[in-house]
Amino acid sequence: MRMTKTCARCKEQKPITEFRWAVRGKYRGSYCGDCERAYAREWSKTETGRASRRAKEQRAYVKDPSRRKVAAKKFRDKRNDQIFEIYGRACSCCGEAERVFLTIDHVNNDGGIERKFHGGNEQFRNWLVKQARLPQYQTLCWNCQWGRRINGGICPHELVKAEVG
Repeated sequence: MRMTKTCARCKEQKPITEFRWAVRGKYRGSYCGDCERAYAREWSKTETGRASRRAKEQRAYVKDPSRRKVAAKKFRDKRNDQIFEIYGRACSCCGEAERVFLTIDHVNNDGGIERKFHGGNEQFRNWLVKQARLPQYQTLCWNCQWGRRINGGICPHELVKAEVG
């Protein structure tokens, strides 16, 4: 039995172990491992390759819906990290820095108009990542956000500071 094989792509003589088993293990493939990986990278950049990958991912999600949820959460977390990198990782009012308590606030209280314009929260956040730091947005914790909403635009922390000062 031959211990070497010539790659059909790079035309180099390589050990047989560098060629994967093809068609249910009946024979070795035509491309060496390096050429096969290079071909796969090139193919995945074509429209057909991207469509094939998307279809494969969709089939996987149908089989296991929790996988899609995990991927979506990972994407949202990454996008939110990008947003808080731009607008600050702490509440601009009280200084709360715990990530789960933080949110983006519309300084002018025009969030409803923004959501109608952008088509929802997810689209707005995607748009926000693409922008430079805009002055009409700030990072607030949920307590300050809702405190401002309830108190007509003034955070309870600011009311306490005004009473004390």
